[in-house]
Amino acid sequence: MTIEIAFHQQGCRTFKDYYTKHVCRYWHKAFPELVSYPRFISWLPSVLLPLCADLRSCFGPCSGISFIDSTSLKVCPNRHIKQHQVFGLIY
Repeated sequence: MTIEIAFHQQGCRTFKDYYTKHVCRYWHKAFPELVSYPRFISWLPSVLLPLCADLRSCFGPCSGISFIDSTSLKVCPNRHIKQHQVFGLIY
């Protein structure tokens, strides 16, 4: 669980590179019985529940006010907007 949390804090692109190039190289003293990458990946589902519990403990009290980013996402060029309608137009 420590390795998984550290991976998300580091901001690395792939977990495999992080594990093989950082954890195995620099953290071998902290984890003397470090397993191979495929073995570690097979153990990750067992960490999901404690990881979610840890994340939940990091939340602060809810004040009832929530913010949502309403920035529009550009999906297609403006000239194609009328062609890509998901729902029928109601006038």
